[in-house]
Amino acid sequence: MRSKFIITGDSWSQGEWDGYPTDYRITHGGVQQYLVEAGYTVKNVGRGGYNNNESLTALIAGLSNDNYTHCIFFFTDPLRQTTYEEFSTTLPSVIIKNHVNHLLESLDNLNKETGIKIVIVGGCAKLIVKDYMPTNIDLTVPSLCELLVPGFIDNEFMNSREWNDHWLKLETKCNFEHKKEIYNVYNNAGVRFDLWKKRKDLFWPDGLHANRLGHKILFDYLLDNLNLN
Repeated sequence: MRSKFIITGDSWSQGEWDGYPTDYRITHGGVQQYLVEAGYTVKNVGRGGYNNNESLTALIAGLSNDNYTHCIFFFTDPLRQTTYEEFSTTLPSVIIKNHVNHLLESLDNLNKETGIKIVIVGGCAKLIVKDYMPTNIDLTVPSLCELLVPGFIDNEFMNSREWNDHWLKLETKCNFEHKKEIYNVYNNAGVRFDLWKKRKDLFWPDGLHANRLGHKILFDYLLDNLNLN
């Protein structure tokens, strides 16, 4: 049977974005478009703004009515789904560790239940495996930025609007250790923003997502490393 793909994730799963503030739109379908052009059947259930839990829910729902052989899961900021209650009482490093463990275990179990081969791609944040070691993930690209720019050292932190809203309410109330970790998140996320600004060949026109060239490099990498029919 010909390999069939389902893609899920946040805006990085959608492809290249134009960056115009008045009409923010997709200008190239990215890895999805390249797969379709290569003759593969592809369904994309991702959406801009999704956190990893929403991407997982969309994936499970999308699997209910078709027989896909491969899933490409674009991993996003692991703080994106946190609630104010969790953010105000738990250190970011602990939230991230628990979330990554939960996500990997869920994807591991999905493979056991359905047989679908799972590829994880770190998009706006790097996937760093914590305590849970998955045994049924077919391929991991921990950081698309590292794949596109050899020598770049990525990290697991991202400055997302969702948890920034929590931080605005919390900044004057939390203790020193909590503040220190939050400032560390900001500083580490800044390294990636600097890369996107510098490497316009790979991350523009909008300067926040991999463009069509970046997705072509990812597409070629997947073809080289997946056993496709």
